[in-house]
Amino acid sequence: MKSKDKKCKECGESFVPKNSIQKVCSVSCAVKFAQKSESKKEDRDWKVKKKKMLEENKTLSDYQRELQKEINTIVRLIDRGHECISSGRPIAGKADAGHLFSVGSNATIRFHLHNIWLQSVHDNQYKSGNFEGFRKRLIEKFGESYFEYLESLKSLPVLRLSKDDLMQAKVICKEIQKELLTEGFLDDLERLEIRHRFNKRIGIYQL
Repeated sequence: MKSKDKKCKECGESFVPKNSIQKVCSVSCAVKFAQKSESKKEDRDWKVKKKKMLEENKTLSDYQRELQKEINTIVRLIDRGHECISSGRPIAGKADAGHLFSVGSNATIRFHLHNIWLQSVHDNQYKSGNFEGFRKRLIEKFGESYFEYLESLKSLPVLRLSKDDLMQAKVICKEIQKELLTEGFLDDLERLEIRHRFNKRIGIYQL
């Protein structure tokens, strides 16, 4: 049976292959194609090696920043559709995940979902988190006892998370994000409950 014409993988010209596995039309094209294939393999190998090297050279702070990014994404998903926690104004466009007690003032609760809420970029970045507005709105929404609970979080033991701990928490956060994408708008009580549940699931905090 006569072979059908194929297009050369190197020069693009049509040719009649001698067998089913022939990809190029000539010896010169075969050499060029092999050289390119080897170059692509070397590029892939280098990318794999580079990724491994970068992973091996990551510091604990790098892993903390990566986990913080995933935690912040969870907060944005839980609170989507809600107003800025500190000003009460609707959020249009980009929003931050704002910490009530900043990472600088209390690094221990930097990943605690009850300490992080949807906040406008203006209040978070240009009003230093607007603590007074943050406090007032939380009390208005959830009561004085809730704010007292938040203040009690500052006495939690200092975190001693290893790189493995942070990597494992990051994997769990990715799973939670996928689940939250299927959720609709959450009311205030649902936002509290889901923060409590996901804190336990991530495993860093039990309170």
